[in-house]
Amino acid sequence: MITPLFDCVVVRPVEAKAVTESGIYLPTNVETLLSGEVVSLGPGMADGAGGLITADAVAGDLVLFGKAAGIPYVDGVDKLLIMRQRDLLAVVK
Repeated sequence: MITPLFDCVVVRPVEAKAVTESGIYLPTNVETLLSGEVVSLGPGMADGAGGLITADAVAGDLVLFGKAAGIPYVDGVDKLLIMRQRDLLAVVK
């Protein structure tokens, strides 16, 4: 297992579906948001006043991020992305 430092987040990307449940084919060549499950988070970044700025996401959350976010990392058979907390755009509830 990998433990992120500072404000880094480890995300397991979720494969995007090419076909909807109703059979509509989705285009694959357009810029879309990607999603993934948060695996682990670093403790946060210092705020200058001696405190920490922590993430709004927690391990297990489904998050959205841009196509260019993160650095690929393979941990055994798991394909993961390591990214900064600021690269997370939203938490899906």
